[in-house]
Order: sequence, then structure tokens, then C-alpha cells
Amino acid sequence: MYSAAMGEADLAVNGQVAMSFRDVERWGQYGDGRGLVLMLGDATAGPWVFFSCFGPMENEMPRGFAHGHDSDNWRISIQGTTNMGKYAYTQSQFRFQDGGVPYPGDNVAWGPQGGYGIVMFADRRGWPVRPVDEKLVEQMETQQNAYSQQMGIEVLHPCPGAPAIRTTLGDTTHGHLDSGFDSAADWDEIVPGTRAAVSVMGEPTLGPVLVLLNSDSGAQAVPAGNLSTETLHVVAGGSCVVDGATKMLGDFWLTESGAQPEVVAGPDGLSHVLVIGERQALPAFNVADNDRTWIDVVGGVAAELQGQL
Repeated sequence: MYSAAMGEADLAVNGQVAMSFRDVERWGQYGDGRGLVLMLGDATAGPWVFFSCFGPMENEMPRGFAHGHDSDNWRISIQGTTNMGKYAYTQSQFRFQDGGVPYPGDNVAWGPQGGYGIVMFADRRGWPVRPVDEKLVEQMETQQNAYSQQMGIEVLHPCPGAPAIRTTLGDTTHGHLDSGFDSAADWDEIVPGTRAAVSVMGEPTLGPVLVLLNSDSGAQAVPAGNLSTETLHVVAGGSCVVDGATKMLGDFWLTESGAQPEVVAGPDGLSHVLVIGERQALPAFNVADNDRTWIDVVGGVAAELQGQL
């Protein structure tokens, strides 16, 4: 199941909830910007995804205090730059962060053309901020527990299980792994014209599968089929065509459990984020016989990564 919080999302049309960083009037207020939370996958331990949108700014956005999260998490700058300690993640660059490992003060995506950013907590039970400064702990727990109750999340501290990030991009070091779509030429080709990096994270059985896709013009990025969990799609570069509609940088959509439409790269190619809400559903992704290669490869890699946990 999926739900939206901190803002409003449109009702599904033909099983799809269409959203965009260019249309944020119904999102919640987040400082001087806007924010939207989506939850999908397993109702207890599925991912919690935060979208942030800020207007143009020339100077670096102020940073928060040092903290961590119990849940494994992943973040990407769709437009602009995100700062974390000594690291800066520019457009289409991302970071995996092990749950339970704190990091220096950070911000969300910002820049002269505006900032579009995404943070995904792979297990919603571990989304709350855990400050390094003990003087802030009680205040943050009070605020975040109330918010979690409002969203129907059972926060568990510490979050069950050890950090469980496994990805074809390599291992985390000192609690994190940095990469980006600029490395996509080195990813494995899963079908003609489409390369992918596959990751599992969060709750070892019920957590999401993160599939990062880079496709040449006209290539199939995701096949049509039927899947018994929600999928979240984000255009991180280029464009694509879905059900006859063109999606561009900054567009994203959630597809409900059931029919999943085909995603085909546009004339300038496509960089694409796909979050499969619950990994148990992936092996049963029912696609046409001529599209079996995609699910055989992606499903097989996800199962191999799962076996490493």
C-alpha cells in the first residue's frame, strides 16, 4: 500500500499518481521550500521517501546538526547540490548511507536554478533523526514520535537488524558509498541499450529494491507487466514516454500494485530511478515472454544481493 504525508498527492489515474518538482503548491511547507513524503511497499517496514524542492539560491543552504538514522538510506540530487560534511553531490549524484552510522551536518538540494532532492529511508521504522549531540535527543524524539504516530509508523529504536545495503556498485566504506549516473557507462547492460545498477537495503525480507537505469534513445528502461507492489519512478535525466505521455527531468510518479506500464527512453536518452516497494514481489513480476530478459537479470541480481545478507 502507499500513502502521502506532509503534502497532498493527486488521486491515481489508470493506476498512476503523477507528480513533479515543477508543481509543488500542494506540498507541505519545509523551511523556505516545499516537501512531500511518500510511503510504499510493506505497511510496516516499507520505504519512506522525502522529496524536497527549493527555489533558486546562490549561496549554500545552511546545514543541520550532525546526526544519523537507524534505517539505511539513499539520497540523490535531481537538480542542484546536496552537501554532507566534506562531500558535495551535484546533479544526478547520490549517496548510500548505512543505518546507525552518523554523519556531519547536511542540507538538501539547492542551487541557482533551484534544488530538487530525494532522500529514501529504506525501513520507515528507522526514519527519525538521531542527533549526535545528546542535548538534542529528547526534543527530537518528542517531535518525531508525534509525527510518526500521525503517519501510522511504529518507530523502533534501534531499528531491527543490522545495516543491510548490498549493491552492484560496491561496498560502503566508513558507513557510506558515493556514486552517480555519471558512472553509468560502466554499469552492466541488462537489455539492449539499457544499463542498470541494482541495490537492496533496509529490512532484509520486506525492504525495497532500488534499480538505477541508464538508457539510450528509444531503449526500453522498464517493461510493461503486472507486479503485486507499488513502484516509484523518477526521471533523473533526459526523458521517457509512459502510456503515451512524455516525462522529463523533475517528473516522478507512483504506480499502484497491479499493471505497470512500459517506460521507454526519449530522444536524448534517460537516467531513471526505480524503487520497487517490496522485494518479495519482484520474482513474480509478470511480463511478456519477449521481455523476460529484464526481469530475469534484475530479479537474479537482486536475489544474489539478498543472499549476501
